[in-house]
Amino acid sequence: MYYKLTKQLQRMYDLLNALIDANKPISKQEASQQTKCSRPTLDNTIDDANRLISGFTQIEYVDNGLFLSKNGYLNKRQVSALISNQTFMVQFLSDLLLGKVETLESWAAKYYYSISVAYRHSRKLTAYLARIGIQLINENNYWYLRGDSWQIRFFYLQMLKEKAVVDDLWIFQELDYQVLNKFVKLVTQELELFLTPPVEYFYTLITAVHLSMTENPYAIESIDDEKFKFLLEDHAFDKPLSLLEKYLGRALTSNEKAMLISSIELFPVKYLSEAAMHRRLIHSSMTDHDVYQLAMVACDVFYPENSNLRMTVNFIDIFSPLQLLDSYHEFNYNQNYYNQIRKFNKMVGSDFIGKIRELKERIKDKKYGNHYFRNEDVLNQQLYVLYKAFSRENLLEPIRVTFLSEKGFVQEQFYRQQFLSLFADDRLEYISAQEVHQNNLWSGIDLIVTDFTLARYDYVGRVVYINEMVTPDNLKKIEAIIVDLEITKMLK
Repeated sequence: MYYKLTKQLQRMYDLLNALIDANKPISKQEASQQTKCSRPTLDNTIDDANRLISGFTQIEYVDNGLFLSKNGYLNKRQVSALISNQTFMVQFLSDLLLGKVETLESWAAKYYYSISVAYRHSRKLTAYLARIGIQLINENNYWYLRGDSWQIRFFYLQMLKEKAVVDDLWIFQELDYQVLNKFVKLVTQELELFLTPPVEYFYTLITAVHLSMTENPYAIESIDDEKFKFLLEDHAFDKPLSLLEKYLGRALTSNEKAMLISSIELFPVKYLSEAAMHRRLIHSSMTDHDVYQLAMVACDVFYPENSNLRMTVNFIDIFSPLQLLDSYHEFNYNQNYYNQIRKFNKMVGSDFIGKIRELKERIKDKKYGNHYFRNEDVLNQQLYVLYKAFSRENLLEPIRVTFLSEKGFVQEQFYRQQFLSLFADDRLEYISAQEVHQNNLWSGIDLIVTDFTLARYDYVGRVVYINEMVTPDNLKKIEAIIVDLEITKMLK
């Protein structure tokens, strides 16, 4: 589901990405062609883009063309986040969540929208949200959302994740981040799970969304499925829930408790014990039978003879948030979306494509098959990561490097395998994100490779952003950095 950008935001996006990809300055003529605009419009686009990226770098011009003044200070994920934060959708809905929308007129004035433009954007947003089952309602200039609780909250999570890439401001001023983060840590401790730092932050983020939505006058919610209560009933969460109740100064309702706890199932995790994996397996089989069956078929297709418990629960986790994926909003940054799909299919090879064909054939007539086919493009990338990670799970490699991913442990292992050839030297050492995080070893890490750059993340070493599918350019970049690190060590 795509939310279309305004023409100027699209031009800024295309220009910044072209400059990031370029290995030399590009001419204004070439930039005009890439952004599909005239030279005067390009000059306006450059001015607007420079204001947008002022905290990272600047577009400069010399005789031979345009370039970014600070190489490596801006990556594509940050560009996407900076652009999305300028959209009417993110600005308006963020303020609606925080209770900062009195009338559209007063709100529009704050963001320098004319009232006619604000109403035009609101109609566009209303139509967009309706396609994913959320209603944006205006009654006498009183605005609110109506829909399923999980869809609304998951939608907010995806939106606020983008803000976290470039903005270290915790927007929930009425909620203490440290208290909510401690709640998250206690929940994961009870369930015997490990969350990578980005995922831990996102669980904290949706906890804040849950608490902000409770009795929110700008939303009317309903809960159609109570299966999420099973997790609450099957474990002892007295410590984390008591912590929140004491902090809030009130008792949490049964629905609030269940939603706060069961949100963990929206995120990629690493299981720290066989007991934790068994509980996940049983929970899925009892509460989400369609997704459970789909995961079992996929596991059998990819690993018919070698499946194990850890592998099985990872397949379950891939499919678990399927009922919410239709609420996952993406901005229409790239006009060549289907070309991307073709490139992905070419990259993954015939063996993986053959297994996908087998999976589709086996589930095409099943009720649960609809879960897969509605979200096929998103799921195929995740299935590929899982397939590659488990195909070489037991290989080890050295370097003082760790991998961080918002997709969690399996994606990090996928990166580890993709960079394996770079880390074959005995002088290098790989340290897992779990070990680094739990033992606070950040000061001893030379290099972090990540697909997600959190603005609020504090680390003084080298951080390299990569494409999540790992491109040849990513490999060349890491190889060059490793050489540079080795030279620096020798000089010391």
